[in-house]
Amino acid sequence: KLNLKPVMSTSQLLKTVDNAIAFVQSSYDDDSKQAYSDFNKELNKAKIKLNDGRSIGVVGLGTFLWPRENRFDQFEENKLDEDQLKEHQEKDKKEIGEFKQAVITAINSGYTHIDTAQRYRTEYIVGDAIEHLLTTNKDLKREDIFITTKIARSVRDKETCRKCIDDSLKNLKTDYIDLLLIHSPHTDQPQGKRGQDIVHLYQVMIEAQKQGKIKSIGVSNFGIKHLETFNKLYPNNKPVVNQIEIAPFLYEKELIEYCRKNNIVLEAYCPLSQADEKARTNELLNELGKKYNKSWAQVMLRWGLQKGFVILPKSTTPSRIKENGNIFDFELSEEEMTKLDGLSVAKLRKCWDPLNEEWDI
Repeated sequence: KLNLKPVMSTSQLLKTVDNAIAFVQSSYDDDSKQAYSDFNKELNKAKIKLNDGRSIGVVGLGTFLWPRENRFDQFEENKLDEDQLKEHQEKDKKEIGEFKQAVITAINSGYTHIDTAQRYRTEYIVGDAIEHLLTTNKDLKREDIFITTKIARSVRDKETCRKCIDDSLKNLKTDYIDLLLIHSPHTDQPQGKRGQDIVHLYQVMIEAQKQGKIKSIGVSNFGIKHLETFNKLYPNNKPVVNQIEIAPFLYEKELIEYCRKNNIVLEAYCPLSQADEKARTNELLNELGKKYNKSWAQVMLRWGLQKGFVILPKSTTPSRIKENGNIFDFELSEEEMTKLDGLSVAKLRKCWDPLNEEWDI
């Protein structure tokens, strides 16, 4: 006859089980903390109100790459020979992977705002990345992500505009676009009607907004005269945003003051002046970076943030994407901001300048 004695009492057994569960839960939490250790809560919460009542993240990921645009232009015009076509296809494949990972990295790091455009040929990449994120992260919802895209310069009639909006929705794999902009005020109309085609695009955008395809509408690269026309024609549906090139080295003072006066949020593209040598080697930027233990780029972005702009730095490098969002733990003094304002004398423009495109309507 076996004389079996319990190894431990029932209460001891239950305590052991509880400890084991606690250990597993602790390990899971540690893994979760590690997985989300790069999540920037300040970045995720930092938003600004638009004049239509909606909110937009103050730091967005740009997905623009000029060489990509140029190659696609040549490809679509059949200007590439066999070797160039092969090179284009190889670069396209590489860029698709880089931009998709960039969007995934940005959202997982706390970004809420992704900026693209029909012209960039990155809409479908953004769409794939967001679809992946929504599929793999049950806590992430479509409304947590703010997507901006733009009507291309080549679109200047109503029917083509309607089609492009639907194409953008398909590319982005979404039921609605958070913010749609007219990419530029360039007009194809003759004297006496210059700008009328842009007004027609805006009418289509308002129509699509009523249909629920677009949440907010705005413009890009518009000067004061262009905005005055829209404000006069659509006093109850003014653009919520004007996206223009802004950096410490380029400051359109009169235009910026006009937008602020009329409650139009300013979005700054090329906020790092495309890492121009003048920016990278600037003594003031590097001194301030050393003082705050930040990079020259983070100082430029912080300047834009304190100016009240929505800033759109572009990068496909994961570490830089995170760095660009890590600008909420320091503040530039009033004196430092004034010194940085002085850099605008350089008038360092990195992209096109349609601000003075002539309209006569």
